[in-house]
Amino acid sequence: MFFGFFRKKESEEDGSPCYDNRLIERFAQDHRQLADAVKRIENSWNRGDWGKTIKLLKRMEKAVLDHFMQEDLKLYWYLRKYYADDPAQLATIRFFEDSIKPIQKEVVLFFDRYTRKDAILDETFKKNFDSIVRELSRRIEAEEAQLYPLYRKR
Repeated sequence: MFFGFFRKKESEEDGSPCYDNRLIERFAQDHRQLADAVKRIENSWNRGDWGKTIKLLKRMEKAVLDHFMQEDLKLYWYLRKYYADDPAQLATIRFFEDSIKPIQKEVVLFFDRYTRKDAILDETFKKNFDSIVRELSRRIEAEEAQLYPLYRKR
């Protein structure tokens, strides 16, 4: 790009992400949008509008998976590098990084099952949806309280 030297640097020479002073703010906004999406899905499901519910689930799926990817690419990588010489903090970061993997797998399986055109959105769906929402809510609270405060500029 001709004017590329005017762009903000997004990664270090080793490929690791640079500090982004708006990253945590964007993640918190993602969390608020997720809460709104949950309400819209619940309202749609309560009205029996299965087509709308599936469309909303597809949007939620994209948002959640994008958020997971951004955390992987920007947050965890940066934190591992920043705290490379701090074994206690690094252990906390690795715990969060490792503990999200089963949640991600569960979320992907949920969306694979319930975003198909022929998905049955019965009481089992609602039970599974509520379970996913509880799990994500617990995770969000833990991230915001324990992980996000570790994100600092060098």
